[in-house]
Amino acid sequence: MRNGLTLMELSLSLVIVGVVFVSGLFAFNKLYAPTVANSEFGRVTQLIGAIERARGDNMGAYPALAAATDVAATANPISNQMGGIASATDLLGWTYGCAAGTSSTVTLTTAAFSTSTVADLVRTKTASAFPQWVADASGTSSVTFTLSGIACK
Repeated sequence: MRNGLTLMELSLSLVIVGVVFVSGLFAFNKLYAPTVANSEFGRVTQLIGAIERARGDNMGAYPALAAATDVAATANPISNQMGGIASATDLLGWTYGCAAGTSSTVTLTTAAFSTSTVADLVRTKTASAFPQWVADASGTSSVTFTLSGIACK
């Protein structure tokens, strides 16, 4: 009766575990991350659409809100365009800011995504769909969108 594993059996077990781990990592990056990014891109599209509708209701100027105003936490022109605070709860933690003026910058920052891979995919999709919005992920798990040289009131 022998106790334990031989060196060959242990090595083979470690190789199998390594192959399973690498396969899981590959599956995450190729299947899961793009799926999550598509869903998050839908939320970005919804929010940019609400911002643009609020601009239309505000005589062509983007709504002037204090920097880093939570989009869904308080009633504001953007959450109103999304059906009110109750309808915008999936955007909690997303912030919007635009100082009043004729040469302002709109800043929109998402809440943290599950990984920086998802954030980068969202940034890439948004850059191609909304070229006027400059998207920056900077290796973090959130994305900041800016729109410069516009009027806010």
